[in-house]
Amino acid sequence: MTERDRRIVVGVDFHAGSMDAVREAVRLATGIGGGAKIHAIAVVEPTWDLVHDDQLLVYIPRELRRFVHAHGHAIAEGHRVGVAIHVRLGEPARAIAQLAAEVDADWIVVGPHRRGMIDRRVLGSTTRTLLAESPCPVVVARPREHFDVTRSDFVQPPCPSCVRVRAATGGKRFWCDLHAGHEIDRSHSSEPDGHLSAIHPPDRSPIRMF
Repeated sequence: MTERDRRIVVGVDFHAGSMDAVREAVRLATGIGGGAKIHAIAVVEPTWDLVHDDQLLVYIPRELRRFVHAHGHAIAEGHRVGVAIHVRLGEPARAIAQLAAEVDADWIVVGPHRRGMIDRRVLGSTTRTLLAESPCPVVVARPREHFDVTRSDFVQPPCPSCVRVRAATGGKRFWCDLHAGHEIDRSHSSEPDGHLSAIHPPDRSPIRMF
């Protein structure tokens, strides 16, 4: 058992990105030793029609619970994961951050920004604000989409067979049969103990802040 159950806040707007967010929140919860609790929140911008807003505050919690169960139950099966439902009136990023502070959350999980769709632009704005101002780490849930990423022409670090080929041929051949056809990449090397040597010049940091 951990010192306390981990707490994960997940923002839900009932669109496709929220499906990703709920699944990712449950994966985080089930990957933690001990217990975890998911705080699912839907934020409604007030219409100033009190009757309408009151109806939403009755209707949405029920739908939010169904949504979380539908998209997270299969992943959570066999694990001790609690779920709390929250509905707030207000601005989404502020309401999500406020809930995270109230429950002392360990993570906030939100869905991705989907270009070309108005509702995704709203979610994108919420995500950007949370990334800048959140009181805890923010996880942006995205489905794995590696199909359009081409294979790199570089092997880093060179495999032991490549190293032996280079030594045996005096550098006339650079790659072993498995990696034949790769471009020559001289920006990497392998230390004898298996640690990578520095790829970047010592006067340049490999990390850039955007």
